[in-house]
Amino acid sequence: MLWDRIQTDLTSLREASPATLHEWLLSNRLAIVGGLAALAADPVAVSRIAIRSYLHANGFVKLVLCESGAKLRLHMWTRPGPEDTAGSLHNHRWNLASVILRGAMLLCTYEVEAYARDENCEMLAFTYRPVEGSTADLVTPAGRAGIRLAQVVRARQGSSFSCTAPTVHYAEAIDEPTVTLVVHGSARRDETNVYRQNDEKFPGRTAITEAMVRSILTTSLQPAET
Repeated sequence: MLWDRIQTDLTSLREASPATLHEWLLSNRLAIVGGLAALAADPVAVSRIAIRSYLHANGFVKLVLCESGAKLRLHMWTRPGPEDTAGSLHNHRWNLASVILRGAMLLCTYEVEAYARDENCEMLAFTYRPVEGSTADLVTPAGRAGIRLAQVVRARQGSSFSCTAPTVHYAEAIDEPTVTLVVHGSARRDETNVYRQNDEKFPGRTAITEAMVRSILTTSLQPAET
């Protein structure tokens, strides 16, 4: 069965490079999308997905479709990102690859230095550490950093990309709805770095319902308007 094979593949992708994750994702995306209807019709699968999924503070619902060391996720971006994009500059604990199934996104990458130069902006730095059993991460102030915009890409349906765990970036949907398929390896770092222009309280994770899971899986199967 498809999802049994995906589970096996994810085990082998635990330590994969971004290039390997990207190649696997592009090779399997059509089969994965074709298998979403079966997930939506399976009450047990929907319940499991709902338990490990949530509404992310950066403006999307994160569905964890399958996990076995590496994880396969479906992101539904239903609203624009915050006007102050500085609130979402971050990296990850793992390498990842992503493909846009429908919609469009603004993708930015940044370079980080210990202090701000003329062409940089100074921002507050924080570290995130996951807390087992909690809906909120452990957030620790980490001083200040100089941030410089390195690249901006407007990516549309069918576009794909990958990045290493330390790469600082920002993503925002510019069409609604936008759906992305993401695969990432196991954690290679203990914490995530986040850069902001203020020290307002970091939002936690918001649980989602099984009905939301079914709706997102179904929406992901619908052809995009042209």
